[in-house]
Amino acid sequence: MRVTLNSSLNSYLINLNNSRERFNVQNERIGTGKEFQTPSDKPRIVGELKRLQNSIRQNEVFAKNVEDGLTDTQVVEAALQNFETTLLAARDVAQEAVNPINSDKLDVLGDKFFNIVGDLIDIANFEFDGRFAFSGTLTTRASITPAAPESNNLPFELVEDPALVSADNPLGLRVAFKGNNEERLITTSANTTERVNTLAQDAFGGSGVQVFDDLLEAYNIMAFKQDGTQRTSDDRLEPDEADALRAAIKNIGDSIDTLNSEIGRLGGVNNRMTAISERLTFENTRLDQLRSLREDADLIDAALMLRKEEFALNATLGVGSSLFQPSLLDFLR
Repeated sequence: MRVTLNSSLNSYLINLNNSRERFNVQNERIGTGKEFQTPSDKPRIVGELKRLQNSIRQNEVFAKNVEDGLTDTQVVEAALQNFETTLLAARDVAQEAVNPINSDKLDVLGDKFFNIVGDLIDIANFEFDGRFAFSGTLTTRASITPAAPESNNLPFELVEDPALVSADNPLGLRVAFKGNNEERLITTSANTTERVNTLAQDAFGGSGVQVFDDLLEAYNIMAFKQDGTQRTSDDRLEPDEADALRAAIKNIGDSIDTLNSEIGRLGGVNNRMTAISERLTFENTRLDQLRSLREDADLIDAALMLRKEEFALNATLGVGSSLFQPSLLDFLR
């Protein structure tokens, strides 16, 4: 009788423990919202989840790069449009100066033109979020080292260079470019990059100062006579000076075309990166949904299973309470 009772008890306890374990599994599914609690439960799915999570994190890095790159290109595009508007104003002043009816205003127009050149240099030194926009990879003040006669650590500076003094350039004016023409790239996917900066040579021509050379040439014609002396209100443009000023105006127009080309390129970059951003957002949403399908518990199913296992556990407990109450008659058999 003892053997029979012990055997029944052991079998019952095994069934009871199994029932409790199944109940606890469903209870934990609801409590944590996860399909499994330890990696050993489903090692294959755990490996898949790690791969999904790595892909999501990598896409988040790419998305942050694209977001920052979009901000940079949009700000730079706005700065270039401002430069273009100001450059058009400079050309208008030069066209006024070459018009014979304004021959008595050359000195005034020259001063106005020179002030606009200063405004253009300020725009070329545009700084956003602690970085210069048009100085290549030398984006901070600390990275720029002036060389005499340069005097500041900005990318563009109007200097009076004694080595350039001549009748055509009485003050020896030139605009110095102290940056470089190197690209700043961001990673937009595992295999692709995108340039997010505008090179000075692409925006301003030549090595980065062609537009300023043309502007200073026009200024010197308006402000100084052929012998290098300053103009007064009584001076008139000589025919060859007027021709030279018209040539300078044409060169300024060419610089405007160059500027427009770069603005168009930036527009294309913005469109591409916007599309990339949308793709990354969509892909991460899809990956997250796939991760959820693999990892998250179906709460409705878990609730039904919990109820089922609760009934089973209560039934097992009920059987045990009646099964193991032997009477004296059971021992006398």
